Amino acid sequence: MLTTLNAVVIAVVFVGIIVLSVSLYQGHNTYRRASEHFQAWWILLVLHGLFIVGYLAFVISIVQKKPDASDFIVVGLLVGGSYFVWIVNKLGQSVITELTRVAALERHRAIHDDLTNLPNRAFFTQYLDQQIRRHKVSQPQQLAVLMMDMDRFKMINDTMGHYYGDILLQEIALRLHRAIRKTDMLARLGGDEFGVLLDLSEGPRHLEKICQHIVEALEQPFAVGGRAADVGISIGVAWCPDHGISSTKLMKHAKSAMYEAKKTTIDTVVYHQGLDSHDLDRLHILNELCDAIDHDGLVVHFQPQVDLKKGVICSAEALIRWPHPRFGLLSPDEFIPMAEQNGLINRLSYWVLDIVMDQLKRWQKSGIHLPLSTNISATDLQDNKFVDYVMEGLSARSLQKPKLTLEITESAVISRHVEVQNVIKRLQKLGLKFAIDDFGTGYSSLQYIKKLPVEEIKIDKSFVLNMTKDNNDAMIIRSTIDLAHKLGRKVTAEGVESSEVLQLLSSWSCDRAQGFYLAQPLPIEDLNQALHENRSFITPVGAK
Repeated sequence: MLTTLNAVVIAVVFVGIIVLSVSLYQGHNTYRRASEHFQAWWILLVLHGLFIVGYLAFVISIVQKKPDASDFIVVGLLVGGSYFVWIVNKLGQSVITELTRVAALERHRAIHDDLTNLPNRAFFTQYLDQQIRRHKVSQPQQLAVLMMDMDRFKMINDTMGHYYGDILLQEIALRLHRAIRKTDMLARLGGDEFGVLLDLSEGPRHLEKICQHIVEALEQPFAVGGRAADVGISIGVAWCPDHGISSTKLMKHAKSAMYEAKKTTIDTVVYHQGLDSHDLDRLHILNELCDAIDHDGLVVHFQPQVDLKKGVICSAEALIRWPHPRFGLLSPDEFIPMAEQNGLINRLSYWVLDIVMDQLKRWQKSGIHLPLSTNISATDLQDNKFVDYVMEGLSARSLQKPKLTLEITESAVISRHVEVQNVIKRLQKLGLKFAIDDFGTGYSSLQYIKKLPVEEIKIDKSFVLNMTKDNNDAMIIRSTIDLAHKLGRKVTAEGVESSEVLQLLSSWSCDRAQGFYLAQPLPIEDLNQALHENRSFITPVGAK
């Protein structure tokens, strides 16, 4: 017959068994979710089983005798062991839960973009291949790939900085996501390039509608760093199976169409076979451009700037040209964007600077003191080596007081004004001057003129060309001239192509003019001839 003492011992032992059972159940749920750790579950199962068998054997022995002191010690050890196993099991569960969470996070990061949390290129490609295999059997013509690249993003990123560039990319991703359906997949493929996989089960009209929604979504300017940033988009389209039956082909062809859209300034272009040759041409031209930079295959022409009071050349702007063996003389607009997109712009800037400084040195020896100007990019001003390069170039040519003006866009100065203005001030200490090129087309307004550390304002030709027909353009030019003079800046008008425009600019006291009506960009030999002849390009103000 069981005594009260026996009953107490047996009850305590069963408490230990319950603790082990609860521990076993909790451990099973954890290890079942983490299949890679399921082997550990079987080891713990065996340990738990051995403990329970030990408990049961002890209970049988206790029933047959009166418990003594040693039995109570065994009970204590068994119950303590149960709690120890329970604690170890809980710690194991915590570790495995955390490992599982970290593994899931790493898997997510491996297939998603950290900045936008959109699927990345790897996931997009994998998912596209899966959908192609599925649609080969069911609906092979109901898949379309969109490759999208942001227009003007690089300029904003370079001028405002990567911090604001990242914010802009996040805002772009949100707008793109709202422009497509839940059944469509949006991914960030890298940089400012996005991709969309469209389900066209509703028919081809859905493709046109989505492209239109995407373009409209980006029409409104973005508010970035307290300023309006205008970003356009170029879209290339390819669909399965007409344009490819693999992710590699479809994405390649969609990208070719995207480049064509960017080149032709059309929002959306659908792939066709003729674009393949364009891709090869683009790659070939890029290689030719690299070779032209390395082997002096480029030329610099100089467009005179005319003093409107004296009617003579007062300066000249260095403009790069590329005498291409197949396409003839290419203007900067035809290859500078390619250089910017492929990281060649700094090499181009350095090459032109060397040409300009060499010419200033030759003129200095000949007693000619005509100032020259050349364009530099925002990327140049952010290059840590740029100031040293200019300093070494001036020193090597003994140009102590160089008559050199560097032309920059207003957005390059204002968007990262602290860093950029520090660079400008260092260069100004070397004797260089600065001019704001294409004034009126950037982010600033007239109130910012006083903040710009420059000596000259160059009014963009888009205002000058229409000033005789558009009163708004005329008012902008006249106001700019008046305010710039009050702030001690010189004003140059670009794009002068008629005598009527020239007369108006003179009457408004514009300092200088530049344009085809006065002179086209000239080879250095022709410019030297004009200087030698002391040629007058216009009738000076006040002359009869």
